[in-house]
Amino acid sequence: MPNRVIREGFLDSEKINSLSDQEQIFYIRLLLVVDDYGRYDARPELIKSRCYPVTDKRQSIVSTMLTKLNKVGLLVLYNVDNKNYLEICNYNQRLRQKREKYPAPNIGVIVECLTDDSNVRPESNPIQSESEKNIETNPNPKELNNFDIAFNDFRDMRKKIKKAMTPRAEELILIELNKLAPENENEQIQILNKSTMNDWQGVFPLNKDKKKVGIIYD
Repeated sequence: MPNRVIREGFLDSEKINSLSDQEQIFYIRLLLVVDDYGRYDARPELIKSRCYPVTDKRQSIVSTMLTKLNKVGLLVLYNVDNKNYLEICNYNQRLRQKREKYPAPNIGVIVECLTDDSNVRPESNPIQSESEKNIETNPNPKELNNFDIAFNDFRDMRKKIKKAMTPRAEELILIELNKLAPENENEQIQILNKSTMNDWQGVFPLNKDKKKVGIIYD
């Protein structure tokens, strides 16, 4: 993992200061794992395993913070060959050796960046260890908490019934879960498990008719 130095402009950035303390820390952690071009795999479960290797951070929170950084213009999200990636906006780093580990946005794909912030500078670029490569390509399922496991099961069920979710659909499902059971992870897990067992495309309140309440996202 390359070293980074936070520059003075970080403190004055309007984009940075629009974030919560938790979101600012997440942004800093993300800067530590992107490649020399400011790019990284955009799967929330992978970002969670790399940015929070020794803390129990919910995948849903990581997904929400990722969306926030995209919304304020600190990073962009894009798709290449049906895989999702992110790129830190205006990375503009002076690099001793450029190592492009993730693809750039396809030519012709418009990616809007709303900020001129440039906040870090890599000091060194050591060779990535085998253990780091393994974490990137194969996040250990044992590191996932119960909520993440339930959400992954729901995602797999949607694929099985030929209704795979887009990244935006996953974000909306997470938002709906927070509405149905605010700050109640156990109930959210029960909601996800019930939808998974019944092959439901959406999430619905417990003990209620799914046809009357709830929402589906494709």
